[in-house]
Amino acid sequence: MKTQADAEALAREMVEIGAQVGRRTVALITDMDRPPGRAVGNALEIIEVCDTLCGRGPADLTAMCMELSANMIYLGERAGTIERARRWRRPRSKAARHFASCAKWLRRRAATAYTCAIRRGLA
Repeated sequence: MKTQADAEALAREMVEIGAQVGRRTVALITDMDRPPGRAVGNALEIIEVCDTLCGRGPADLTAMCMELSANMIYLGERAGTIERARRWRRPRSKAARHFASCAKWLRRRAATAYTCAIRRGLA
């Protein structure tokens, strides 16, 4: 968006669309003139996000992930207010275990997809 006012108008419109279809909706406005983190390029950005989810990411990306997480907790009705959702934290070791589980699941899926591609002569 060119201006803050335009971004806010679009955010209000998107939240209203969600409300019209019975969905709890929030909109976050970020400054994409300076994207968070340090990595550039899809693969490097994915690695950086993985590091962030394990508690080793840059401060700005960590802050954004925490705010997005708080909003998901709030929207999922796990906390009554956004303020309570922001205070809701899992221990990092538990979060890292959950992330490792997810990564293992993704590796299995990727290996399965790769095997299928080889068998079809696509890889």
